[in-house]
Amino acid sequence: MEEKFDQAVTHSLKYYVYGLIDPRIDGPIEKIFYIGKGVGNRVFSHLEGETAPSEMSLKMDRISEIRQAGCEPEVTIIAHDLNEKDALRLEAQLIGIIDGLTNIVGGHYGRDFWLSARSIRERYGTPINVEQIEGPILFVSLNGGPDLAPYPEIADDSDELKRRTLGDWTIGEKNSEQVRFIVGCYAQLARCVYRVDGQGFGRLPGEKRHAKGRSRWRGGYRDLAYEKKILERIIVGRDGRQLTKFGRTPWNFSV
Repeated sequence: MEEKFDQAVTHSLKYYVYGLIDPRIDGPIEKIFYIGKGVGNRVFSHLEGETAPSEMSLKMDRISEIRQAGCEPEVTIIAHDLNEKDALRLEAQLIGIIDGLTNIVGGHYGRDFWLSARSIRERYGTPINVEQIEGPILFVSLNGGPDLAPYPEIADDSDELKRRTLGDWTIGEKNSEQVRFIVGCYAQLARCVYRVDGQGFGRLPGEKRHAKGRSRWRGGYRDLAYEKKILERIIVGRDGRQLTKFGRTPWNFSV
């Protein structure tokens, strides 16, 4: 196995995108069998068996196969000196175009790359009018912020996605009582739907003396049937205002 990077190297690398290579194959692209994003010595964790159970299977089988043939997998740093978001986006782009990879999923941003013309039309063509779907609905932003990861980084974490969507929102108590669905949005598109009808909400005190209280829904479940109708679509209000797009306030409410 290759020697790990020392502290000076990892400091200069920052976030990076890497590939695991099968040295038995000659093609410059064909020999890559796994694409990943990392920081520090993440790239070497696969070769030491320090990966999570969900990352096992095809990738670890390939590593075992290479070693049984008397070889050792190699690593290549495809790009470095990146921030985490750019590394995730590049990872998703590469996974979408390299054949024969052992990656189980398409990366955090996989849903936003290599879309068909039909998918693009559906996303950004005629938006859905809120009158066509059941309500009342609270649309909330999952775009992230200084201390919050954007939607692609929590999309596969069901607990965190639910916590962030049901969240702590500064919507008034009267409107909170009416909410039946909460739609999590990212990059101006609907990404997830939680039904909170009858689940109730709690009021949290404002952090400042004159701050408005915040509402946090205590229950709710992901409504996949509803979600399928609006997934990755723009939704507009009766006045044509885009409800899946946010300004200074990270939520929009529609009755």
